[in-house]
Parts: sequence; C-alpha cells; structure tokens
Amino acid sequence: MDFLNNLTLELLVLWALSAVGIWHIFTIADRAVRRHRFAASDVRDSANQLRFVQAADFKPKKVMTLAEYKVFKTVEEQVAMMKGGYRVFAQTSLGEIMTSNDRKGLSSINSKRADVVVVGPYGDPELVVEYQGGGHYQGDAAARDAVKKEALRKAGVAYLEVTGQDSHDEIKLRVYNALSGTNRASVRSMRKPNLTAVN
Repeated sequence: MDFLNNLTLELLVLWALSAVGIWHIFTIADRAVRRHRFAASDVRDSANQLRFVQAADFKPKKVMTLAEYKVFKTVEEQVAMMKGGYRVFAQTSLGEIMTSNDRKGLSSINSKRADVVVVGPYGDPELVVEYQGGGHYQGDAAARDAVKKEALRKAGVAYLEVTGQDSHDEIKLRVYNALSGTNRASVRSMRKPNLTAVN
C-alpha cells in the first residue's frame, strides 16, 4: 500500500511538473508571437515604415487654404520689399523653429504648426503669422493658440494674428511693424547671432 501511495505521489509530482513545464512553453511561445506581432506593426522601425508606405495609397494635399495662401503671399511680398534677407515658410512645425530642454514643454509644441514663418538672414525665426478664419475658434482652438503664443513669446519670436477682415495693406503694415519695431530689435540683440547667413 505504501508503494502505491508513493507511486501515486510521484505521479502527481511528475504530472504537476509536466503541467508547469507545458505552461512555461506555451507562455514563452505566446510572448514570442506577441513580440513578433508588435515588431511587425512597430511604426518606429524603418523597414516597417517602408512596408506600410508601399501598401498605402497617397495623394497630394493642399498645404494651405486659399485664404491662408493669400496671407502667405502678402507676407512674402512685404518681406521682399524690406530687402532684409528674410525668407517666408508655410505650415512649419514649431519644433523646427524653437527648442527647450524641458521635455514636456517641447512635446506640448513640437507638432503644432505655424501658418507662416518669417526667418531672418541667419536662419533665425523672426515672426509667426497666424490666419484666424471664420470658423477658427472651434473646440479647443483658443487653448492651442494660447500654447503657441506663450512658447513663441518665451522664445523671443514675434507673433501676429490676421483675420479675413484685414486688408492686404493692413497685413503688410503689421508685418513691417512686427519685423522693424523697437521691440523686435531688442529681442534680436538678446539672441546669440548665427555667423553663417542663409542664402
């Protein structure tokens, strides 16, 4: 009887060890499958990005609305008349024109875009012009604009809002004042100059 009890106990122990071993094998296999699935769908991987792009359909998209484009052309016309070596860019990420050592602060502005950016002759951002259309203040647009304004203010970049009610000449005058005003000169003098001019 003791023999049968010992045998039964040994069989139970073997069965339990086998079950644990099988469970571990399935767990390891499941983790490997999950890792493989994650790796295959990880958009940070360049090979995956290429595969995703090859499988997707793309079509061109307008960079600006017609109203934004008119503002862009007006700003471009004004800075050309000023002959200060300025260049004008459209739909520029704020993370490309300013930076911060504060990760959360930078993340808060990094993907936000400016409608029009004017850079000076050394490549420094001098002015951001935002077009506020008729339906602009919907949802949290006002809060998003406040984030942009504060970051630009702290970076020493002038900010100008224009609306559909502003005439061509009014926009030109406001751009001129923003770029040549005494407040801009004092902000520029506080910045460390870049020694290589952008052509």
